Amino acid sequence: MLETREGGCHCGMHAFYIPRSQPHRVTVNARCLDDIDAARLKPTRFFDGRHWEDAQSRRIAETGQAPPPGAHGAKTLQAILDRASE
Repeated sequence: MLETREGGCHCGMHAFYIPRSQPHRVTVNARCLDDIDAARLKPTRFFDGRHWEDAQSRRIAETGQAPPPGAHGAKTLQAILDRASE
């Protein structure tokens, strides 16, 4: 279950988002999930956001996981919204 805050939150914490590096996916902030001990979470990799283009190119070269052609965050979000109404 994702945590929700009444009255809206402008604290910068995002429960989920569509990452620019993988616009065909949704990333969930584990710290917003019930029963997660945030202090025990350990990152498995780091991403250099200051040098985004170079870091993205290295990630794709290392993993071979490039976004599919035509992937776009707006399309991903619309697909989620379409499924929610079902």
